[in-house]
Order: sequence, then C-alpha cells, then structure tokens
Amino acid sequence: MKSTWMLSGFAVALMACGGAEDTSIVIPADGGAAADTGVAVVDSSVTPDAAVVDTDGGVVTTDSGTQVDAAPPPDAAPPPFNPGSLANLVLWLDAAKGVTQVNGKVSKWLDQSTNHNDANQGTAARQPAINPVVINSLPAMHFSNQNNGLNSFVVADAPSLQWSTGDFYVVTVARYDNNPQGGVLTGNALFYSKAGFPGFNSYAGLVFIGNIAGQNNTASVGLEGFLRSNNTTSAVTSGTTYNTNAAHVFAYERVGSSLNLRVDGVQVGQAAAGNVNVDFQGYAIHIGAEGDNNSFYRMNGDIAEMLAVKATLAPADRTSLEGYLKAKYATP
Repeated sequence: MKSTWMLSGFAVALMACGGAEDTSIVIPADGGAAADTGVAVVDSSVTPDAAVVDTDGGVVTTDSGTQVDAAPPPDAAPPPFNPGSLANLVLWLDAAKGVTQVNGKVSKWLDQSTNHNDANQGTAARQPAINPVVINSLPAMHFSNQNNGLNSFVVADAPSLQWSTGDFYVVTVARYDNNPQGGVLTGNALFYSKAGFPGFNSYAGLVFIGNIAGQNNTASVGLEGFLRSNNTTSAVTSGTTYNTNAAHVFAYERVGSSLNLRVDGVQVGQAAAGNVNVDFQGYAIHIGAEGDNNSFYRMNGDIAEMLAVKATLAPADRTSLEGYLKAKYATP
C-alpha cells in the first residue's frame, strides 16, 4: 500500500509492505528529487548559547550575548553653599572666625571677604562680648546698651564700602530684645550704619536698624532701613516687632528704584529708593551702636553673622544665601 501527500511542496511517500514500513522524505530540487541521506545540516552562522550546568544536574541555557547594565551610582550631594563665592562681596563677618578676644571681650573681628574690612574696637569698655553657643549652638557677638555701655564695632571707610547711589545688599543674623536704658531711642539693634555727625540733617549714609523705639511715646517700628543725604531721606519700614529673643535673618537691599526689607527669606517692606547717595566719605561703618554718647541707636542683643554685597544680588544667589543662613542658625 502506498499513500502520497503533497505538503508545502514536499512529496511524502509512505509505503508499507509485509509488516515492514519504509518512510522516506523526498525534497525536490531543481525539479528533481533527492533522497534523504540521513545527515542533518546545521547553520554554522548561529552560535549556540552557552550552557550552564545547574546544581541539580540539569542544564540551564543562558544568553551569552545579553549584557545587563550595572546600576548607576547615586548622584553626589551638591557642595554646600559658600558665601565667599558671591560676586562683589565686600564684607563678611562670622563670629566663628577671625575673632580676637581677651576674657571674652572682642577687640577685632576679621572680615572673611578678600577686602580686609575688619571690625575693631580698641576701647575696652565698648568691646562686645562673645558667647560661644548662643544661636543654634553657634557663637555670636553680644552687644549691651546697659549703663551706656554702647558696645560696638567700627569698620574703617574704604573704597569697597563706598556705594554712592548704586545697588547693595546687607544681611545679618541677629536676635535682640527690648531693654532700653536711658534715651528715647535706645534698646534697638543697630546692624549697620554709615552716617556722619554732628548735624542730624546734614549727614549722609545708610542705616539698618531693628526694634526702633518710637519718639515721644509713638509706636515702635520693628525694622527700618533708610538712606539719607543732605536732608533727603528714603526709608522702608516693617511694623512687625522681633524682640522675642529669637534669631532672624534680616536683610536690607536697594535694587534700582526700590528699597526692600527681608526677614527669613521673605520680603516684609518696600519703598521708593530715590537717588540718595549713601556715602559720607571718610566716616566709618558702625555695628551695634553709633559710637558716641549721644547715639540714638544702641543695640541690646546678639549678631552672629553679617555680609554686605556692593551690587545687585541676583535672586538665585539671594535665595541661596538666605537659605544657607536660615539652615545654619535654625531661624524660622
């Protein structure tokens, strides 16, 4: 008996005779037929996967041509912000650096910028004290206005501190309380002042103060920055008081036609700047008190750090700097 099927171009013949079965596969080629030789042809262009013997004696085939990428390393932490990298930085006082003191009284506070605008106080009775763990366990200078102490530092005038009508940014980390001792304007925090005396109406300068007691029983002002020149004044104030012994990041800036006050990274006041020249050349910068017995502004509190930039501080740099100071001193 013989049966033949045509399957996909192949003729498959099965023959059975006398109980014996002959099976053959006929592959046509060039119109002819070739008998099965029984030899299997393997494509030599294909490389088989490498075999790995499993521990249970079985064979596990792995794809030797597949490479698994290694996990990428974690991103490196960005470097901490460095205030010294700020362009046009002209003053940087940090109570943890460059302090000369005897028995806790400080006579010199070195400027950490490249300008050497060091703060000095040669009169022992007016030297601020240093407290090593006062704000977030970091040091700060303590200024007292008690008994007319008038603790203060003086920074000599220099070209880098002469800003004329240009933009500026001044920031200080401070905390102050409300303990006035004599006079109508004592008990406030003089952060930075360049103002010539005598003659209240004749001086020129920049003054940045906090906790200003009102004259003649008027309401106090929490924070004030003003510019004055030849009886012309531009001022910006914030009515919020900060005399709670909590530290804050206080900033004062002139940007074009605006004066801005900022506290802990938030703007709290704005006013028109005017074309006021802040320089009374030859007159020193005062920190803590204006330095004479008739001083209106006498600080009672602490200053941990202060920086001044002689230019517009770009918003991104301002955010970085104020964020750095807030984190460092754990301010609100």
